[in-house]
Amino acid sequence: HEIIEANPRLRQVTIFDENLYKDREKVMELGKFIREDSKLGLSKTSFFGFGTIEDLSKYDLEELVLAGSSSIWIGVESMYSDMPKRQGKSVEATFADLHAHGITTIGSWIGGWDYHTPENIHEDLDQFIKLRPTQSQLLPLTPIPGTPLWERKVKGDPQRYFGKSDGSDAEGKFAPG
Repeated sequence: HEIIEANPRLRQVTIFDENLYKDREKVMELGKFIREDSKLGLSKTSFFGFGTIEDLSKYDLEELVLAGSSSIWIGVESMYSDMPKRQGKSVEATFADLHAHGITTIGSWIGGWDYHTPENIHEDLDQFIKLRPTQSQLLPLTPIPGTPLWERKVKGDPQRYFGKSDGSDAEGKFAPG
């Protein structure tokens, strides 16, 4: 309450929990707290959190609105992905339903997966853009030392993948293939 009182223009809080929506009881409890608290209330306070298609598919979106969820970051990664976090309702239906209920979205997409080719990467990105996320994060897949991706793509010749340290040869370095 001290934070709300000290910052009367504060309208949204961020909850840094990668699996926030996995715990339905926690989300509903948070919503009840916001709704029933005399200094908060849905007309004054909402929250932003991270969600997956898998977890969000388990909710009636009216529940999320009543819980105070106003914005959700969803790691789409790729429209071709079959990651477990992408199971459930379709990505397209999830984004459309969230927007129809007034919940804004941040969608993240990553280019450069093993299944990306010069022929399909633009199609994948175009499908992501058609989701019309309120905000987007677009990133190249980045190998980290010690991971299988590093071993396959970079080990032995990091300059081939990352280019020169001055960036003079960066054009095309993140092209798939």
